[in-house]
Amino acid sequence: MASARSSKRLTIGLVLLGTLTLIAVLGVMALRSPQGRILRYTRSGDRYLAAERYGEAALAFRNILQIAPQSAQAHYKLGLASLRMGDPALSYRELTKSLELDGKILDAHLKLGEISLLVGQYSQARDQAQFVLGKDPSSGDAHVLLARSMAATRDLDGALREVHAALRTAPNSARAYTLLAGIQTAKGDAAQAEKSLRQGISAAPADPEPRIALANLLLRQGRRDAAEQVLKEAAGAMPRRAEIPLALGDLYAASGKPVEAMAQYRTAQGITPRSPVPSLKVADLLVTQGKLDDAKVVIEDILVKAPQDVTAHFIRGKVYLAKGDAQVATEEFQTVVRARPGDAAARYFLARAYLVRPDISSAKEQLAEALKLAPRFAEARVALAQLQVQSGDPKAAERQLRTLVTLELGSSTAYVLLGDFYAGQKAFPQAFDIYQRAIAVNPKDPTAHMHLGLAYRAAGRVDSALPEFEAALTLSPDFVDALAQEVQIYLDKRDVPAAIRRAEAQTGRSPKNSRLQMLLGATYAAVGQNAKAEEAYYHAISTDPNDILPYLRLGDLYARENANEMATRKYEEALRLNPRYLPTYIVLGTINDRQGNFARARELYEQALKVNPNFALAANNLAWSYAEHGGDLNRALALAQTARKWMPNSAYVADTLGWVYYKKGLVKQALPLLEESAQALTKAPIVHYHLGAAYYRSGNSEMAKRELHSALAPKQEFEGIDDARSTLARLGD
Repeated sequence: MASARSSKRLTIGLVLLGTLTLIAVLGVMALRSPQGRILRYTRSGDRYLAAERYGEAALAFRNILQIAPQSAQAHYKLGLASLRMGDPALSYRELTKSLELDGKILDAHLKLGEISLLVGQYSQARDQAQFVLGKDPSSGDAHVLLARSMAATRDLDGALREVHAALRTAPNSARAYTLLAGIQTAKGDAAQAEKSLRQGISAAPADPEPRIALANLLLRQGRRDAAEQVLKEAAGAMPRRAEIPLALGDLYAASGKPVEAMAQYRTAQGITPRSPVPSLKVADLLVTQGKLDDAKVVIEDILVKAPQDVTAHFIRGKVYLAKGDAQVATEEFQTVVRARPGDAAARYFLARAYLVRPDISSAKEQLAEALKLAPRFAEARVALAQLQVQSGDPKAAERQLRTLVTLELGSSTAYVLLGDFYAGQKAFPQAFDIYQRAIAVNPKDPTAHMHLGLAYRAAGRVDSALPEFEAALTLSPDFVDALAQEVQIYLDKRDVPAAIRRAEAQTGRSPKNSRLQMLLGATYAAVGQNAKAEEAYYHAISTDPNDILPYLRLGDLYARENANEMATRKYEEALRLNPRYLPTYIVLGTINDRQGNFARARELYEQALKVNPNFALAANNLAWSYAEHGGDLNRALALAQTARKWMPNSAYVADTLGWVYYKKGLVKQALPLLEESAQALTKAPIVHYHLGAAYYRSGNSEMAKRELHSALAPKQEFEGIDDARSTLARLGD
């Protein structure tokens, strides 16, 4: 009986095992079937989209399309992932294909509308929004898209109607509140905009968009501390949203706090390790810090994973522009403009690349296009105004800046820029009036007081300037430039005690501000109190060891005292901190030249040229070293010609190039350059010696005598003084 039960259990077990095996086999077969693979890829793709891992999401949807090329949903979701990765061209193709296969995917219409906005095709964006509203009148997103397209074409009243319609259908839409605030700001009602954003925060407490927009609004008003507080509160409320540390990083970067900014970007990387956005922010910050090679490594890594990432190409262009390679920079910015014709920032940077080439006409064209796309783009408007002034059309420049004021009635910054224009034209009464309007618009903006003080000082009204600098410091105790102006006024009046008292007092209020310590050191150095200056500079270094400037100032201090060993040590420390800071190479090279360490000087100039092959000062000094102390004269000529290309109006560069020609025996080419230099540098003995030597070799004895006498008359030592004397002796003089 027991045996029968055991046999029965065994039979049941075998049947069960067989059933489970069959289920497993069928499961594997199902997963390996086309439909099973599509299901698996769909699940993983959706999961990656939700986690903002857009590259992996795109790969999953591409795998679906290899199995089912007519899948409208796969085309749609690949379009979404591509849009988030910054590839609007591919996104447009995929979304369009999805609608060809299934015209009922309304969100595809909305995303096509977003792309149309991005590239400046506002009527197409409006058409997409209206199509969706025809199918679903309650679509808040469609109302928002329509409002955005209207706002882009300056139909602010129409945009306002649509955004209110969006809020009626979607009263908790963070995007609608954010757009409402943007429209109100454009209409000059910043107070109402702030109120709308705070309503948006209450309506959508888990959405970071209105909080970030509020912080940006406060920042534009000069309320930096309030903006920071908004973002910190947002970070506490939403610790897993990467947008918040990214925005906080942007705030710190704009405030000149790169260490704090980098920490926030790294936090965002930790939240979304697969998203390229934090890495792009890191790269952009590295560019602003001058760490171009580090930035390039980050960007190239992104482009390996996502070759079409438009933002990566944009930052790559900024890297090459900073390196002085205008050709590659131009190509990168053109790539961005082709992908995003409506990107005003890309057109602005393309204009900057054209200016380096130089191609003034193309630069003006791109700046004009940028302003069509973004009329409030202050940097672009100022750049265009500067070009108009340089081309002899200050009236056009004035119109540009007055337009900015009209568009930004609630912005003190716009008034300050217009005031700067009048001050630059020495139209001081107009400048005073405009700066005072800026203060009236935003009494808490220290910059307006600072610029009014600068204008008073430039007009010779120093007693009026002092209260303005003081007001700026009251509003912003760390405003080093304002303190520097006050100190300089006291020094100009020869009131040394007042200068020192003022610098010491402000430094006492912010003892951890390394820049204030630097200014205190500079004040001591200016009045010959070198020991106290040294102490202040070392205090600045202890406060911020990564700041290059105190090392440079210590180097300057030691160099003035002829303590060349100490000076060299500090400059070398500065160079280790920032190997891309080109002036350090020049200062160190000059010290080594003076000490006769020509090989080390050449090495430094060569290193500078590796950082920037077009760095004219390094090219000039290296060419001079080869010509004067022995070396390849052909290399010297190429270097001097590079320097001349980038500094065509420098008399020193003209002298170097002329001297290289002289050394090569090309006196005919040398003479015009040496004459140009001698006319500009009338009190430089060595320049007159060079010209005299060239006249002597050309057979013009009288002119040679005149220039050699000019060289020797001041009784100053210079390289070649013995040759000047012997040449005069040969001339019988």
